[in-house]
Amino acid sequence: MSSSVLFTRAAGIALVLSITATAIVTAAPADVAMIKSRQEKLRDMGSALKQIDDELKRRSPDWENVIQPNVQILHERSPFILKWFPKGSGPEAGAKTYALPAIWQKGDDFNKQARG
Repeated sequence: MSSSVLFTRAAGIALVLSITATAIVTAAPADVAMIKSRQEKLRDMGSALKQIDDELKRRSPDWENVIQPNVQILHERSPFILKWFPKGSGPEAGAKTYALPAIWQKGDDFNKQARG
C-alpha cells in the first residue's frame, strides 16, 4: 500500500474521530455535577415515596420507623425542587438527563405547577 493511501486513510480516520469527539462533547464539570446531584436527590425522593406507598399497603404500617423518616425526606427536599432545574442544566448541557425539555422550554409553566 502506498504512503499516500495510508496517509489518506489515516486522515480519514482522524477526521471521523474528531467528528465523533465533537459529537460526544460532554457538559462542563459544574453542569454534570448539578445534573447528577439533581438526579440523586430525585431518586432519593422517589425511593421515599415508594417506601411510603409500600408501607401503607401493609396491615400495620410502621409510622415511626418507615413512614415518618421518608416523609421527612420529602419535606426537606421539596422546597428546593425549583432550584434543581436552572437554565443550561437540561439536554443542552450535553449530559444525559431524563428531565423533559419542557421544563426549560416552558419554565414559567413548570414553576407555576411546581409551586402548586
